[in-house]
Amino acid sequence: ISYKLKRRVAEAKANDPSRFFRMQFVCFVDLKGLDRNTMQRTMDEMGKSKEVLNCFPEILFSVCMINAPYFFGIMWPIIQSFMDPSTAQKFELYSDPGRGKE
Repeated sequence: ISYKLKRRVAEAKANDPSRFFRMQFVCFVDLKGLDRNTMQRTMDEMGKSKEVLNCFPEILFSVCMINAPYFFGIMWPIIQSFMDPSTAQKFELYSDPGRGKE
């Protein structure tokens, strides 16, 4: 999938550079209700996104994760250690529902 996407973007840019523009996105992830049972499914979904981000890391501006359960806060530093440092710094983690609204 990521190979096809990368190839299509390159083709589109080559065909008409004037229509090609840079974009970035901010992703909000609500982790409310996340438990150990749903953690694997969530990690699988994040893995799919990783393929695209590996090809186009510059499109991710920031990820704001809110309502993180206590165990996720404990695991997050471990998860971050496997990420590229420039990508890892784009993530913000909030356990308190009121935080992150600033």
